[in-house]
Amino acid sequence: MNIGWFYVVVVTIASVPLALFERWGIARFKVGWGEPLPQNTFWGKQLIQKMPWNLVGEVLLTRYHFVMFFVFIPTALTASAIFLKRWAAEPPTTIVGWGLFILACLLGVMELEDFLFFVFSTIVGSPYPHALARFFRGEATWHKGWVTFVWFKLPAYYVIFPFVIASLLAAISKFKL
Repeated sequence: MNIGWFYVVVVTIASVPLALFERWGIARFKVGWGEPLPQNTFWGKQLIQKMPWNLVGEVLLTRYHFVMFFVFIPTALTASAIFLKRWAAEPPTTIVGWGLFILACLLGVMELEDFLFFVFSTIVGSPYPHALARFFRGEATWHKGWVTFVWFKLPAYYVIFPFVIASLLAAISKFKL
């Protein structure tokens, strides 16, 4: 398995349960389209009121975001990468290479998990039965900066992240990091 397939497997392993968990949480707490998690719940409690950057929209750092992006995703990525590296033909070989690989995986999980949330919501019909159609129309208002194609829209980071990810993976492969 080359570095590209290794990346796809690791990102998928982390993204699927995360998207299912997010879909479950949104349905359980009956969160409306574009609304934040209720602040009176464990997951909805804000840790930071205003983010110093605006990478994917007006996102407040809640306990959900902290646990997912600083605990679950790094742990899942690191564990699955270490476990699966024996099947990779060219896994990263240095600490810098692994750092770049985990960064690429983090960006991939941010994008794939987000997209799978819309897919799973549409398939299950709950909490948002037409989530995927609404997403492609650009109605996911928590995403800022949409890129319009002929028949659909995508958040800008959906277009930018694949180039960043490809560059990171190419650097790992080319420089044998």
